[in-house]
Amino acid sequence: MRILSILLVASLAGCGSSNGSSADAGSDAGAPIDAGSDAGSNDAGTDAGAPSDAGADAGRPFDAGASFPDAGAGAISSGTLTISGEPDHGLGIFDPSAAWDPIADAGVLAYSAVAPDQAHVHTRIAISSDRGASWNFASEANTNAAWTIGTTDNSVCGATSCLGTAVHEVPSLIVDDTDSADRRFKLFTHSYFAKTSSNLHYEIGMINLATAASAAGPWTTTHLLGWNSSSGASSQGVAQNINTDAKLTGTAKCLALTEPGALVYQRSGATVIDLAVGCIFLADEIPNIEIQLLRSTDHGQSFSFVSTLLSRYDATALGSTETQVNAADLFFRDGQAWIFATPSGPALFPGGGAGTGYRGCLAIPIGDLDAGTVVRTNSGAPLVSASYLGGSEQFVGACTFRGELTGLGVAGDVLDTNSSAPFTMFDIR
Repeated sequence: MRILSILLVASLAGCGSSNGSSADAGSDAGAPIDAGSDAGSNDAGTDAGAPSDAGADAGRPFDAGASFPDAGAGAISSGTLTISGEPDHGLGIFDPSAAWDPIADAGVLAYSAVAPDQAHVHTRIAISSDRGASWNFASEANTNAAWTIGTTDNSVCGATSCLGTAVHEVPSLIVDDTDSADRRFKLFTHSYFAKTSSNLHYEIGMINLATAASAAGPWTTTHLLGWNSSSGASSQGVAQNINTDAKLTGTAKCLALTEPGALVYQRSGATVIDLAVGCIFLADEIPNIEIQLLRSTDHGQSFSFVSTLLSRYDATALGSTETQVNAADLFFRDGQAWIFATPSGPALFPGGGAGTGYRGCLAIPIGDLDAGTVVRTNSGAPLVSASYLGGSEQFVGACTFRGELTGLGVAGDVLDTNSSAPFTMFDIR
């Protein structure tokens, strides 16, 4: 659930670190986190994008002729994107990620079900036969299994062994038609440990990849990208450790990755999968989030670092009140590659609370996809071609877009602060 992703930086700021070598780490090697299996070139040591180099792409010619649906002024209406046939609704649905299945001639949507509560967020799949105008529930991509972890951080549960659940959120879905039939559908999630609804540990987790032959599943999960934390559960049994893998030198500083956004395309006859991720790291004694670009040329089995797409300096240039920009969605529009990104700022929450939350979605054209750079203005700031900000202090974002889904338009998250099920999704056509 993207509502809590901003809070991730607070928990990471004081977290311990472990490479999984503690005596009890071997017993919690992340096994329960895949409970949904079969269930229905930049300098890594610097902050890329600092003011001194922000103008690298300044003034790049760009035709901003691609049109997006107009959000209009004022608040964005909540709950306009609904799913028919939901098994249970709980606190609502969030985190839409849209894809297109050319073989079935159908739209596919991954989203988070906050059901029954925030300690049991998991991923569901819906399908559309009318290009996104309506959606029907198709499958559960993962489940919230019980999970016992070992940890060196006493604040997790007051002990060195903690029992909780595996949470799966912020999904990103693609259809990879050139992979084997049983791996056509690829679903990326941030999966992590939850002790309770108010005791969530995003840093004790990993980026998972689930694959399936169809939207109906079954889904098979791989622990893809892990990292060092207070628990060996976040690093053991993963395909790559972002803090130590030689192909991922740019992610070495990241305390965790979150909010994956995937894009599949063909380049020189080969299939490429790009994955934009939020990298949480400490700099100037404060937590920051930047969006990094990773790339796979083996159908998602391994990734290499490409670039920092949007830096912490870009975050403030984009209107964020914190040095944090997150929630990437990569997509093509009229042959142009784009990224949706979300700044942070003052937002209202259910129950009348206020704090820092997601404050809209910004469509930014990518100038050079191979190099991983966005189009910038003459001043060096990222060029924003469309925005979905909502009303004053309205929690909006992240967003998703797929050109084939003409009945969907731009979709995203919006909190309904007056509802008992506050997690809702919108679509603007």
